[in-house]
Amino acid sequence: MRGVTDKEGAQRVEPPAAAPAAPSAAAETAPTPESLRRHPAYRALSATDRRVADRILEHAETSPRRAYYLTKLKLLLDTPYRDPTTAVTTTRGVAKPFAERQLDKLTDALRRAAALLAKVPAEERAAYLRREESATDAVPAREWEARPAGYGNKIFWVSRRDPENIRVKVNIYLDANPEIERSVLHLEDAIEKYVSIPGFTVNLRFVKREAAGRRDVVTVKADPTQWTTALNWVGTYESLAHELMHVLGLKDEYDMIDVHAGNANMKVGARLHWFSVQMTRPPPPADANTGIMTCRGRTLRRHARQVAGLPPEQPDAASRGVTLRPQPSPTSNPRRR
Repeated sequence: MRGVTDKEGAQRVEPPAAAPAAPSAAAETAPTPESLRRHPAYRALSATDRRVADRILEHAETSPRRAYYLTKLKLLLDTPYRDPTTAVTTTRGVAKPFAERQLDKLTDALRRAAALLAKVPAEERAAYLRREESATDAVPAREWEARPAGYGNKIFWVSRRDPENIRVKVNIYLDANPEIERSVLHLEDAIEKYVSIPGFTVNLRFVKREAAGRRDVVTVKADPTQWTTALNWVGTYESLAHELMHVLGLKDEYDMIDVHAGNANMKVGARLHWFSVQMTRPPPPADANTGIMTCRGRTLRRHARQVAGLPPEQPDAASRGVTLRPQPSPTSNPRRR
């Protein structure tokens, strides 16, 4: 051992340097940057995508996660794009194209929502369906504040005077064919009740075409030939609740490298982009895998505060937060405002 002087001038004993650790099995088997640059898929990249791939390789070279990044990048390059919208998938012996599978999700969501609504006593049903509307109707006009939406320079409305009783109004214009439009409108209440938790109420309001140009109206489509996204509302009410939270400004909290590196249904350029983004993101919150932004749970208390533009709670305050309990997600009569 040898003595060294720390910043304050005090002597401390430093143990002898450890022998270099043997490379891990992962490091020994990880591809090299040179081998990845010789990969046929790398050579086929556009100039723009190749620049992104090179940034990934440069970052990986100096990262303690070098082996992980290089292995995942090889997986990405090994996985060619397969357009999901042209694929026919066989389930239980029945071959169905992508659009039909998307519509099946919508149909199943309508069935499940209706079954949950049927459990509500008939005499309570009208009030139950208007629960979110009643909560926001009770807010004085002066208490509503505009918050930036996640898309299109749009806004939504928040009442946050009482941080324990946040209320949100968000207007959506659904640009879709009439049949699909009616189905999605039927899920309005199911989406509201899935995204709302005690102390956080969201009133989702579908508006008519003539309101689409307003700054407080976000326009989305419902195209079954495309993936469900924040701007394409075809799917289950759970997935649409997740997309609604994107409209309210929240970002995904899952690891985009783990999820998308080997995702054949995403174009290679898009996968490279999200790979690069993930490399510079902070680690997800410890509770991310229990929340709506990983599609593995409901809205978390911190999500509600983010939507409202409130600072994170202190740990002692958060520990006194509400206990989330699943709420039924019934359907409602479709209506436009």
